[in-house]
Amino acid sequence: MVTSQQFEPYDPLTKLFHWLSALLVIILFFSGDWMVDLGYYHAWYDDSHWWHISLGLLLALILPLRFFWRIFGANRPSLVHCSKKQDLFIDLVHYLLYLLILMICISGFVLASVNDEEILFFGWFEIPALFFDDFEWVETVSQNSHQYMAYVLMLLVIFHSIAAIKHHFYNKDWVLRQMLPW
Repeated sequence: MVTSQQFEPYDPLTKLFHWLSALLVIILFFSGDWMVDLGYYHAWYDDSHWWHISLGLLLALILPLRFFWRIFGANRPSLVHCSKKQDLFIDLVHYLLYLLILMICISGFVLASVNDEEILFFGWFEIPALFFDDFEWVETVSQNSHQYMAYVLMLLVIFHSIAAIKHHFYNKDWVLRQMLPW
């Protein structure tokens, strides 16, 4: 068991990036899963896409900031109870989470571009759509990759959450408490 003298929380900006990203990933996953079943004439069809795209772009903007902060600015509390192998595995899972989020954001942007309309970011400004010669092929590939990568991401998020809970209740260490927002 780790003593209270060894408790070193993450810095506030790291916690903000973590929990904002987590909230956005969860909202985007469940809204995306819900949206695919909406009919074209459903009252929420257009609004749900607008919100999903805007929140996805927000996540895409946060991701490089978060990655830069993790590399250059964040304090990373030591995990005294972890071996070098475990520490390497933890880093690998985190970087895989970042990579999946990036790839999902890219495939989502490509998917949003298929209609060849500018993409509205929260009504603040428009982002030009990408241009494609073969819309049907691009739409199929981007839609499938977007959906399946989102499922893989959620599996990793569940694994990540279970690992944090395991550390709290089984290992009885500070891993979970270091990242809690309060």
